[in-house]
Amino acid sequence: TGYNSSEAEPEFSADYHETVQPVEGAADVLAAGTDGYSSRPDAEDDVTSITQAFNISTDKVESMLDKMTLVGNRFPISGAQLGEGLRDAGSALKAGGNSLSESIGLLTAGNAQVQDISKAATAIRTMTARIRNSSTQLKDLGEDVDPSVNTTAKYRDKLKALSGVDILQKDQKTF
Repeated sequence: TGYNSSEAEPEFSADYHETVQPVEGAADVLAAGTDGYSSRPDAEDDVTSITQAFNISTDKVESMLDKMTLVGNRFPISGAQLGEGLRDAGSALKAGGNSLSESIGLLTAGNAQVQDISKAATAIRTMTARIRNSSTQLKDLGEDVDPSVNTTAKYRDKLKALSGVDILQKDQKTF
């Protein structure tokens, strides 16, 4: 028996329309707008990275765009800057328990201070790695790792003693 490509075509077509088209549509919206994107591929790369980092389903892509557009219209940051920041720091922020909205807020505030989204995103990635005591990520970022704090529990206790702030939420699992 041979392989019949026409049998796979409907399945591929459905997958394509459910996963690729919303990302392409979102990239078209960002690239066509005044969000600071110079090309559609850049916008598409950011949309793809953000949806993967935050596990955004295709039916929620429009909501993601709305959030980025709203913030870009109200604060001194463009959609392209948000896209770059979320592409660079989104996974780290998500791993730290932040939602997309919280991550957009953190990046917007960071960018307002340093006026450089790349530096803001790197700083936020470094902070989330420090809070989670991720020595691998810290080493990848070229940061020093405190050898006296080799577990999250020890790091939490040290931060709490120094600052009086508990880095864990009430559920004792979420940073």
